[in-house]
Amino acid sequence: MKKAVKLAAFMLVSVMLVMTLVSCSSYGKIEKNFKDAGYTEVELDETANKIVAELEEGSISCTAHLWKTESAVLDIIPVYALVLEFGSEGDIDKAIEESGTISGMIEDVQKSELVRDNCLLVPFSLTKLEEMKEIFNK
Repeated sequence: MKKAVKLAAFMLVSVMLVMTLVSCSSYGKIEKNFKDAGYTEVELDETANKIVAELEEGSISCTAHLWKTESAVLDIIPVYALVLEFGSEGDIDKAIEESGTISGMIEDVQKSELVRDNCLLVPFSLTKLEEMKEIFNK
């Protein structure tokens, strides 16, 4: 009987550990990287809201984070990066398959530098694309 209780306790702890690891998000690291690079988080704009609304139509929930840097293009055009944080990597795969907007930006999901665990980078500036990818994947 003691062995059965120990085995059940071990299995319960194992399941809780796996669930904890599965639900981890890489967004905390990404957030720190953007802050260290001089970006500030701002309220969502119209484009970001359209992307989130499209995902919600397909029953995919995500949290959107819009980042702005002070180093504007030609000193007049602000630079934005959108990070979409999904509940799991499965949700991000579903979003890429179902969203015309997102799938148009990403050709090969597995090899893309725009996907990190359960987060997706949507750069709103081609001039800062490489910088944003570096910050995102640091």
